[in-house]
Amino acid sequence: CGVQPPAINVTGQAELKVAPDLVDLRLGVEVIDADLAKAKAMHDKKVAAVLKALHDNGIEDKDVQTDYLAITPRYDARVKSRPDWYSVEKSIQCTVRDIAIFEKVLAAALDAGATTVAGIDCRTTKLREFRDQARVNALKAAREKADLLAGELGMKRGRALGITETQSNGWGWSNRLMNASQNSIQNISSGESSEGFAAGQISVSATVSASFLLE
Repeated sequence: CGVQPPAINVTGQAELKVAPDLVDLRLGVEVIDADLAKAKAMHDKKVAAVLKALHDNGIEDKDVQTDYLAITPRYDARVKSRPDWYSVEKSIQCTVRDIAIFEKVLAAALDAGATTVAGIDCRTTKLREFRDQARVNALKAAREKADLLAGELGMKRGRALGITETQSNGWGWSNRLMNASQNSIQNISSGESSEGFAAGQISVSATVSASFLLE
């Protein structure tokens, strides 16, 4: 077989910091009562109130989704033949497309009866555009690395032999108020929270591996 031409394999990485333009909010509504029918009726009333609060504060119906309904019996340790009380819980997810009103929406939902803040995720509607730019920047980084390493060997980077992108989530933003405590929920709903919501920036990243001939 013939002699393989000299080649160099490199990896390039790039990360963009971009401002999010929407927020995904996950809430929970839970009611506990010894009477199942009463707990279910109270729960349905609270869920309806939360949904109305979201609608009244600018969240469109298409951006609201109710998820699971969980009914959990709890038993007294001494009397296991009948439940001591029941927990009725439902998850509500909504998308806030105007970050400026996020705090108002969250406070309204908590005032209306939401009992849990399960997660807050900031996203960008321009993810594809930013991810493509990150890919271009990662490839530039790979070329520059190949030029540097080849130059140290007294050689030059030749044509590309192959390019591979490493799959990743592509973006990330840390959740805030995850499993918020009852005290913090009360503070937000009463307007006593000393910290305003700051969306900050989200990270959009890309990694590529490339191989080049050496000349």
